[in-house]
Amino acid sequence: MEKKTSYCMLSHSKKRPNLETSGPTGIPPGPGEYSIRRWSPTHNKDSAQLDARHGAGVGILPPPRTTAMLHTTAPLYAPSRPRALLGCWLAVLLLGACANQNATATLTEGASLSAAASLRTVLPPLVEAFEQQGDSARITVNYGASGALRQQVQLGAPVDAVLFASEQDVDLLIQGGFVDQTTRKVVASNRMVLIGPRGSTPHEFATLSTLDPQVKAAIGDPGFVPAGRYAQEVLEQVGAWAHLGGQLIYGGDVTRVLSYARRGEVDLAVVYETDVLDTNDLHILDRANWPGAPRPQIIAAATASGTNNDVAQSFLTFLGSPAARTLWREHGFVLAD
Repeated sequence: MEKKTSYCMLSHSKKRPNLETSGPTGIPPGPGEYSIRRWSPTHNKDSAQLDARHGAGVGILPPPRTTAMLHTTAPLYAPSRPRALLGCWLAVLLLGACANQNATATLTEGASLSAAASLRTVLPPLVEAFEQQGDSARITVNYGASGALRQQVQLGAPVDAVLFASEQDVDLLIQGGFVDQTTRKVVASNRMVLIGPRGSTPHEFATLSTLDPQVKAAIGDPGFVPAGRYAQEVLEQVGAWAHLGGQLIYGGDVTRVLSYARRGEVDLAVVYETDVLDTNDLHILDRANWPGAPRPQIIAAATASGTNNDVAQSFLTFLGSPAARTLWREHGFVLAD
């Protein structure tokens, strides 16, 4: 049986003549992108191409169908074409250099913190106060829904510490060995409130079980957003959860829920009290302050595999300092005495 020889070719040009594409769009890679393709000289029409588009040293993989094309037993070299072999090695070296450069940049930036979106107002001054202590430590914050951030950590995201609005998400990370249990601490707590656009019709939690079917309300998605889980618990306590049903609009995080209310897309929303303290276009209609009402807690912990754990743990310790406690209170959070 005749043995087919495969070539690994690297091309990088603006015109890119005679290049084939493997994606459904039929659009070849653009300027500044590398195209690596396997090519059988006897079956050129069956060749496949893999594009790796680079941004800050991170390669974005193609769809799974294209990736599967790489699984082949054909040799990835061409003895008769040294230039092709050289091109392959240059591509590998270039990708390695990009990855190494990106890793170095991450180390010099300091600790990486994944934080709940509801902390967007209080964390900037907290980070600034910590960094002004003069030890050159830096904190990079990534905001999002606590559930989504927890999944990122479970999938291996380079995170040094977490600051979630959910005990459940932190405890799941502890159970999986992703977070150091000895670093877990409650740093503050919050309250749930019912809000509406400025000038909207007054409502109370107690009357939501008889809400008009035309009235829409927004909460965070209970599957990923801690504020949504707390909102569901509040609505269940007042007997409104089953009644509202299709009147509820879910947001991917607290910020999106607030935007629904601001744009008038919903009449009501259930969010954290701290989210509306400094807003002029939204106002608080009612507070969930009855005995047994949910009291959201802000939980901090360091990850087990962080590369800057010393900086991360220093920051977590700072969150309980007198200077930090003042900032927490100024932004409406409740602290334990």
